[in-house]
Amino acid sequence: MFWFNYFKFLFGLREKSELSSISDILSKSFINKHISEHLSGIYKDYSYRTESRKINNATVVCARVRCGEEQSPKSSKHWFVYQERSGSVSSWYLG
Repeated sequence: MFWFNYFKFLFGLREKSELSSISDILSKSFINKHISEHLSGIYKDYSYRTESRKINNATVVCARVRCGEEQSPKSSKHWFVYQERSGSVSSWYLG
């Protein structure tokens, strides 16, 4: 099963991907904390899930957000990019 999912990921057939081979400074918990802080400034009642891809030396993250206030079945997407540079992390919000 692992190899099947791995090949699906390599060929882009898998929607979700996990962060892999990243250092402690740029961890999944760091990214989720940063996204949560950003989204709490926009929404009052929300839930989100993230999908991540490692592209070259950058990590691209899509956060799918459902707002509880609107009771809408639709979700909105927010895009972030993270890059580790000599012991620090640079991040960009793409919208």
